[in-house]
Amino acid sequence: IATHAQGKHLYTEEDAIEYLPWRNFSDHKYTAGKVLIIAGSRGMHGAAILSAQACLRAGAGMVRVMIPGGIYQAVSANLIEAILEASEDDAPYFMQKHVKWAESLMEWPDALVIGPGLGRTEETCQFLLQLWSSRKKPCVLDGDALWFLSQNFDMLRKGDPEVIVTPHAGEFKKLGGEYNYNSPEYLIKECSRIAKERQIHVLLKGPSSLSVSPDGHGDILTVGNPGMASAGSGDVLTGIIAAFLTQGPAKVAAPLGAFVHGRAGDLAQKRCGTLAMTASDIIRNLPAALSGLEDLQKKRRI
Repeated sequence: IATHAQGKHLYTEEDAIEYLPWRNFSDHKYTAGKVLIIAGSRGMHGAAILSAQACLRAGAGMVRVMIPGGIYQAVSANLIEAILEASEDDAPYFMQKHVKWAESLMEWPDALVIGPGLGRTEETCQFLLQLWSSRKKPCVLDGDALWFLSQNFDMLRKGDPEVIVTPHAGEFKKLGGEYNYNSPEYLIKECSRIAKERQIHVLLKGPSSLSVSPDGHGDILTVGNPGMASAGSGDVLTGIIAAFLTQGPAKVAAPLGAFVHGRAGDLAQKRCGTLAMTASDIIRNLPAALSGLEDLQKKRRI
């Protein structure tokens, strides 16, 4: 990817094979990547579950999920391989009183996920703003965290660890971009402008997703299908990217995650059709998507 630093690059299977993490016999759950996911609120517990399941399926060695205590039962019933960290109260969403507890977990991960299903209450916004100052790890921002970011761009400080944002068209507009899918060249320019101005990595979701880095490099991804236009698909993408972010820089993790997500979605479409497809179907097809790439990677290394 580095050889195309200032250009536009059609991301292909060859790129995915080159950058897919290679697991050695000496690896263990700590070296395979630790992710902390801060997500969920009452009525939106599924976002936390989907992100965590996708993160684990994409290769993360350990996943911790930080949730408000009021959704513990719903999350714990559907998530057995992740470590749950729930507030001791019965709060329906994150509040300022949870900041110190959350800060105690911020040193542990190799990468963070913030946003899926958080809700947009004022208390949750204050929780995030205070917690953000403690961040020392690269991060994927998605969902409601993108709304918070659009209200508080001064959260982003030069020299901080890398940030990947994963907006759809509406969220991209809130981040200051103009979305015109009928003009791909203009859309790429807009992504590049936002990435450079905000010093963030932008993964713009759409019929052909774009991954743009602050240095101007842009990857165009043509995998995926209309069946992925289903609630929760973005939460799955976020979890996948976070798993890869523990193993490499953001400019590698973002397009690789998007490619694997799209490949799994294409396999899901073959099994489920377009109309019946859900976000969970994408997760169920991650093993096949990844094992296919691993097989090709092994052939290359022989």
